[in-house]
Order: sequence, then C-alpha cells, then structure tokens
Amino acid sequence: MKTVGIDIGSHQIKVVEITSTARSFHITNYHVLQLKYGGPQDLDLEVIDFLRGLVSKMDLEQTQFVLGLRQDKVAVRFRTFPFTEKNKIAKTLPLDLEDELPFSVDNSVLDFKMIRTRGSQAEILACATPRHNVEKLVSFFQDVGAQLDILSPEGVAFSNLIENFDGPVPVELPLSVELDHSPNKREVEVFLHLGHSRTLVCAFEKQRLVSVRSLFWGGQNITQAIATKYQLPLPEAQKEMELKAFILNSKQQASFEAKVFSDTISQSVREMARDLQLSLLEIKTELQCEIKNIQTTGGVSQIQGLGAFLTQMLELPVNKVKLWDRFGPTLFEKNESLEVKLSVALGLALEGLKKPRNPALNFLRGDLSNKPSRIKTLWEDFSLSIMWGSALVIAMIIWASLRVGYADHLAQTSNEVLKKQAQNIAKLTARNANEKGVKKYINEKRKVSVEMGNVAKIMKVTTAFDVLKRVSELVPAPNQLRLDVRRFYVQEQRVWLEGFVKSPLESTLLQNSLKSLALDGMITKQNPSIRGPADKTVFAFSFNVERGLSKE
Repeated sequence: MKTVGIDIGSHQIKVVEITSTARSFHITNYHVLQLKYGGPQDLDLEVIDFLRGLVSKMDLEQTQFVLGLRQDKVAVRFRTFPFTEKNKIAKTLPLDLEDELPFSVDNSVLDFKMIRTRGSQAEILACATPRHNVEKLVSFFQDVGAQLDILSPEGVAFSNLIENFDGPVPVELPLSVELDHSPNKREVEVFLHLGHSRTLVCAFEKQRLVSVRSLFWGGQNITQAIATKYQLPLPEAQKEMELKAFILNSKQQASFEAKVFSDTISQSVREMARDLQLSLLEIKTELQCEIKNIQTTGGVSQIQGLGAFLTQMLELPVNKVKLWDRFGPTLFEKNESLEVKLSVALGLALEGLKKPRNPALNFLRGDLSNKPSRIKTLWEDFSLSIMWGSALVIAMIIWASLRVGYADHLAQTSNEVLKKQAQNIAKLTARNANEKGVKKYINEKRKVSVEMGNVAKIMKVTTAFDVLKRVSELVPAPNQLRLDVRRFYVQEQRVWLEGFVKSPLESTLLQNSLKSLALDGMITKQNPSIRGPADKTVFAFSFNVERGLSKE
C-alpha cells in the first residue's frame, strides 16, 4: 500500500511517498515543484498539471492521498472532557465550540485529535474549518484525477514527526494538586516550522501536540526586505536569501556590507519574533504552562545565526532540530536542506498510516467524503450474491415450513402405529401403550437376553475338573509312569501341576504327553514349591489350556 502526502505551499509543492506493509513502512520517493516566484496563491493549472502527472504513474487502487489544509484556515481549540468515549466527544464538540469559533458551526467541518486520557477525562485538540474550504480542495483533487482520502491540517500533520503517531492514545494519571490547591505547572516544548509565507507554531507536552498557531511571516518577508534594500528582482533576492542569509552575533570584526546585510535580515526576523512572543504568551495563558525551549525547522531555519538571535529576542533557548532520524533510511539520498523542506509533506503521509486506535484527523466527513458508504460499496460488490442469497433464504423458509407440517403428520401417524403394536405384540394396556411403556418393555427383554447369553457362555466354559480329567487321560499307563500329583492349580487359562516321579526320564515323558493339551504346545518348567523323597524326582510344570472364557 502506498500513501502520498501532498503539501501545497506558496513557493513549492512538496510530495512524499511512503510504501507500507503490515509491520513497517519505508519512505520511498519525493517530488518538488518550484513555483514561479509570486506564483499562484490559489490552486491553478500549474499545480494541477504537476499532480496529474504524478497520479498518472500510480496504481490508484493501492494508493491513498493525504492533502494538507493550510493552518491559517483552521481554528484550533484545546479542550478537556469529563469522558473518554470518542463518539460522545464528537456529539458534544459542536455545542462546546459554538460560541468560540469565528464562523458558524452549522457551515463548518469539525474533527478532533485525542491528546491523552487522564483517568475519566480526555484532553483533545479540536479543529474546525469553514465547509467551503473543504469543498474547494475536494473539487480541486477531482480535477487532478484521483480520489482524496484524507484532508488534515498542516500543524496536526507536522506533529507526526515528533509524536509516536502509530501508537495508542497515551493514558496518564490525573494531574496532581499541591497543598495550595493549584495544579502543577506544565512544561511544553515549542517547534517552529519556518516556511516561505507562514510559520507554524506547534506546542508539545510530553511529545503530544497541545496547541497550534500560524504566523503570517516567512522567508518571503526576508526576500522582500533584501529586494527593497538592494533594488533586486524578487527571484534574485530569493536566491541571495537561500544561499547567503546570515545574522551576525558579533559585529566587531565584520565588514560594513556584512553588517548591512545582517541588519536587513535581522530586522525582518525581529517582526516575526514580536508576533511569536504574543503567540507564546497565549499558549502559556491557555494551558497554564511554562515554555522550556524552542526548536526550529523549515527552510528559513537554515539562516546562519538565526537560533542565537531568537534566543536573545525571546529569552528562551532556540536550536535547530532534525526530525527524520527516527524514521530510518530512505530509498533516496537526503540532506538537511531537503529534510526541512519535506517535513510537512512527510507528516501528511504519516497521517495516512494511523490506525483506528489513534485515527487520522480528517475533514472529509459525511457528504464531503469521496468514499462511498459501506452499505453502497457492499451492494455494488456483492449485489448478485445478495440477491441469490435472499432467494435461497426464502426457499429455505418455505421448505422448513413444509417440513415441519410433514414432520408433525409423521409423528402423529407413528404414535398411532406404536400404540396399536404395543397392545398387539407387547400386550401392554391402553394406559401403558406409549413410547415410555414400549421402551420399558424393550429394556426388560434386553436384560433377559443378556442374562441368557451369560448362561450360555457359562455352559461352554471348561471347568478345572475337566482340565484335570484331560490330564489324567493323557498321562501314560502306570506300568510306564508312576505319578504322584501333589499340587494342581488352575487360574483362568493357566494350569500349574507339581508332583513326584521315579526318575528324570519319567519327568520328560510326562512333559511330552501334556503337550497336546497345552494351548500353544509349550510346557514351561517351574521352580517346584514342594520337596519330595530322596529317591523321587520332583517336577513342576505350567501351561495354557483353552477353557472357552470370554476375553471381554
């Protein structure tokens, strides 16, 4: 599955492609379109043609497209609800925001990002935008020739580079309260994405996005200042800014030209810093928090000395940050300049990889979604099967009703026949001529049959006396063998025989004469358990005989 994140800016169009499997994903490709300077602030043919060319090379059945909505077109509010169920939050949200949005709730699209849960409470970041913003982008993407799957704000997409975007919503304990009954101060970290025309201000608490703002300041402000100062065309001023921009931290050993160039840039950045101070104050007031540091990214963050200058202005540590290291190697060669340009596009692509336990923030809802409803999709895919299945169910119902009627008729007929035969054959009374009476009659007859079989088996059993008689018949005549039997014992099929004879020769003669009686023709000599006279030979034999005993 491929996910494509599309960041449409005022200076460049950035596209990042991610190929995902069930367990992992890889950043596989990127595309950048450089717009003509001062180019389209609105979506025009240049952007459509570029995206149409990319879409034509993709398998639309295996690709989902995620588009970013400019953050300045989205109202963001931090909210805490006394319950954690997402469906209850979604129903309550319009009423909660009704008096706070700068536009009508009825003509807007709302969604929210779950930040964390604290006990029975849920902290969310609610986002709302006028409906016509969504309709415009949906129509635009239809002109591109593809179906838009997710429309998400830039700030929320950017947060995927810091958060554990594919993990569940964090669960934390409620905020502790000190003895003075005031909650502990929160600490947040602010990330600035310094773009060409706007700056994203994203505040994170424990690596979870808690506030987003947009400043109308970016690299084009510096470009305009350079063009005015040095009387340069805007495209050339843009190149100067990208290749040579710097702010001097110490001017003692710098040349006059370097000081002038640094002052030109720093004066423009100073304007942004004043606006940023107001935004930071709003964040501190809204969240009752302290800001511990600021991290910068985006194209303008490449200006040398920018971090030190902002540190002096804001009285907070400001440093550049690398956000791509945690996502492993890419299938293309990357560098710091490329990473800062593609940050929002990558965040949008990651938004498309989110799981239902922590879903993507998507403004494509209800009739604005290009996706057909699940019922409609099922009907289109399985309409023929559903019709055949319905016909089969109806036929089964008819057959079942007929079968029940026929079964009742058979049961009534069989009961009448059973009663009649019970009276005629079993000689049962009319009261006992039923199923229970017949079963009792059969069980009694079965017991009698079993007992008769046991008697028959006993009649066929060869007794110990029969075995002894057979031994006597097989022993040689007294003139050949003088036999004195002292012990004769029979257990099941085994026979033990002990006694005295005159000599070993007579013992061997006795053993051979008994072989015809042995079941397997084997006569086994045993250790005798008796003692005989000194002039006699003691013998002890054992062998198996057939007695007709059951093997059960």
